[in-house]
Amino acid sequence: MKKTIKIIAIFLAITAFITVSTSAQTDKQKQKVKGSGKITGKVFDKETAAPLTSATVQVFKMKDSSKVTGAETDDQGSYSMDVPYGRYRVIISYISYSSAIYNGVVVNATTPTQDVGTTNLSSSITSTQVIEVTAEKDFMETSIDKKVFNIEQSLITQGGTATDVLKTIPSVTVDADGNVSLRGNSNVKFLVDGRPSGMIGTDPTNALQQISANTIERVEVIDNPSAKYDPDGTSGIINIIMKKTEEAGYNGNVSVNAGTKDKYNTSLNLNYKNKNLNVYGSYNFRLFNMHGNGNTFRQNNFGDSTFYFDQNSLQHFNMQGNMGTLGFDYSLSNNDKISLSGTYNNRQRSIDQTLHFNQLDGGMSLTSLYDRNNYEKHTGNGLDVTLSYDHKFSIPKEDLSAAVYYSSNKDDEVLNANQQNYDLGGNPLGNPILQNTYTNGKYQLGSFQLDYYYPLGDVKGDSRIEVGYKGTLRNTSSDFRSENYDYVLGAFVTENNLTNNFQYKEQIHSFYGLYANGYKDFKYQLGIRLEEALTKPELLSANQNYDNNYFSFFPSFYLSQKFATTNELQLNYSRRINRPNLYMLNPFIDYSDPYNLRQGNPYLKPEYVNSFQFSYIKYLSFASVTGSLFYKQINDMMSRIVTVYPDGVSLTSFQNLNNAKSYGAELTTSGHPFKWWNFNADLTYFRMIISGNDNAALNNDNYSYTAKLMNNFSIAGLFDLQVSYNYQGPTVLAQGRMDPIQSFDIAIKKDILNGRGSLGFRVSDLFNQQRYVSETSGPGFVQDMTRVRDSRAAFLTFSYRFGTDGKQQPKKDKPKNNEEENNDNGDY
Repeated sequence: MKKTIKIIAIFLAITAFITVSTSAQTDKQKQKVKGSGKITGKVFDKETAAPLTSATVQVFKMKDSSKVTGAETDDQGSYSMDVPYGRYRVIISYISYSSAIYNGVVVNATTPTQDVGTTNLSSSITSTQVIEVTAEKDFMETSIDKKVFNIEQSLITQGGTATDVLKTIPSVTVDADGNVSLRGNSNVKFLVDGRPSGMIGTDPTNALQQISANTIERVEVIDNPSAKYDPDGTSGIINIIMKKTEEAGYNGNVSVNAGTKDKYNTSLNLNYKNKNLNVYGSYNFRLFNMHGNGNTFRQNNFGDSTFYFDQNSLQHFNMQGNMGTLGFDYSLSNNDKISLSGTYNNRQRSIDQTLHFNQLDGGMSLTSLYDRNNYEKHTGNGLDVTLSYDHKFSIPKEDLSAAVYYSSNKDDEVLNANQQNYDLGGNPLGNPILQNTYTNGKYQLGSFQLDYYYPLGDVKGDSRIEVGYKGTLRNTSSDFRSENYDYVLGAFVTENNLTNNFQYKEQIHSFYGLYANGYKDFKYQLGIRLEEALTKPELLSANQNYDNNYFSFFPSFYLSQKFATTNELQLNYSRRINRPNLYMLNPFIDYSDPYNLRQGNPYLKPEYVNSFQFSYIKYLSFASVTGSLFYKQINDMMSRIVTVYPDGVSLTSFQNLNNAKSYGAELTTSGHPFKWWNFNADLTYFRMIISGNDNAALNNDNYSYTAKLMNNFSIAGLFDLQVSYNYQGPTVLAQGRMDPIQSFDIAIKKDILNGRGSLGFRVSDLFNQQRYVSETSGPGFVQDMTRVRDSRAAFLTFSYRFGTDGKQQPKKDKPKNNEEENNDNGDY
């Protein structure tokens, strides 16, 4: 508790220091901090290259087209205008000359001075040239309910996977097996483009390693989702947004990547867009190899007897995957749009593992030993299809959308095990034990969603009502078969007592409503979601059913108060649920490792979470700082439990522990001190307290913290450099802890071929520091485990983009105001 108080005190002290030091600045500095910047540029005659004097420059808000300021060019054709932070349209005109419109000119703390460059106007031409400004986005952007991380320009993830991307995201940690946690909690809901994916839903750990980082545009982290979102994921939602080019004309880019120890990745993205139609597609191929090793040492104590297990392992991982996407958006009218998209993937993954096992007595003398080889191969494919329709009413922002979604995923696993027992002299004992297991997994999901948005009062504000319905049908199955080789018969014989076919059917019907309003700088949002879940787990091989239907409600609220233009306080609450998955429910015992068994619990109940978060945001002249305090109360928590039997065999299963709570603090800052340097830093501290159900041995109380620092350096005309450091403190487990983990990554990129191409080079885990060490204990055992993978690797990437780059024929008409209001993300 003293450590907890100390950490929170430091957190509050840092926040107070930032506030006090900022308020003590000079009047000139205060004016800058309050959110003002400049828009600059030059205007020239296109034919003579002479500066145009007294050309008219006007600035309008993108949000509502209201005029902000204006100016005329000087004798040098230059102009400079002071504007508040925001997103603007700049219109440049001159008598008897063409006009130019710049859409999306952003002035914020990261880019306080926005130079739109030189504008060349043609004489005797009355057309208007529309120019879309695509300024580089900040790595992190915040809103009232989520954080957005723009990783499209990330260098240290080029050639990597979605797992590598998530390692760079503040608050997110990834363990030795690729399991993702958010603020120390592994119950994360993953979405792709705002929707669940069959591939990620069934096996997120391996699915994330199949998605290429080159295909990802940004990652949205929703720590405390509102009632509009599905309530799954007690720690929050991670929404992976894939790249989807929408530039006019035809455009594309290709990327080829190669890494040490047989790691390859290539991707292709294409799109074509005209006035009403946008067609896009992508393809990605990935081949990845990795080696690892580990050791497990367990002390077993039963009465007066003590003996030990010592197991060493070597692994080789091979992953190969193809993923393709094809879709289109078509505008039926100015107010109606229909979209259809589909993503198909096929993949195969193999793990070749060798185990060397020793059993020792209390005096550490060898009593038995064996070698076991497990060759595990997965093959599968998946399909995600979305059909959506959107209608905009005559009232700006009023919107009705409907979507039908279908997802299927198939994964077949074959395990070939070969175990050879030896005497104490190392001589083989009899024939090897040969075992094959076959698992056929299927996942199907269908959903229909209807959403309605109605603005209240001033359409420029955020007052609104949102309502919607979502119906989901999900069917998941796992068919398992095991066989042993019979040397007498000379053939493999099926073990009927181990054959298992488990199916899980689920229907979820939910309605939600949101009401948002505010007064001046105070805003609030209230929401409620009502849900009926009909579930039916079935052990088909034993003709057993475990029906479990339940009704739930999920309230949420968001409060936000701004002070001046540089300070904001936020308070939010939501209720969440964590439903047991197929792996947790299936009562079949997994014997792939005969001394480390696994079994699900069909009577496992869902857990409910009440989540609170308080945040303070400070906008500085060169950066933004966000501090958060969070608290979660978890009831009927689902946790892994390890039981060791007198013969030394361990069984890992799941139980609803009595309750748990976690709380902590997070400090995140993102800034641009100089034109050539920007950074993002994050420090997260969290504590987890677990209480066992009338079993003091399952109680646990520990803390952990993570720190991440990413620096980007841009040396004009030469290269871009990115340096990243990740540190994960000791992590709480249900029956122990994991030691700290750290890594250092570095990457460099050079633009070539007139900026259309680039060469990149990166090294992951430069100092080869990633290793996973854990200690667990319980009644009758103490276990130490170490696992290491060849995380240090070098990658070389070549990228090239081609096409029209959004160039199009000059437009005579200006964009419609209400279209921009519907698409605008609001001022900074």
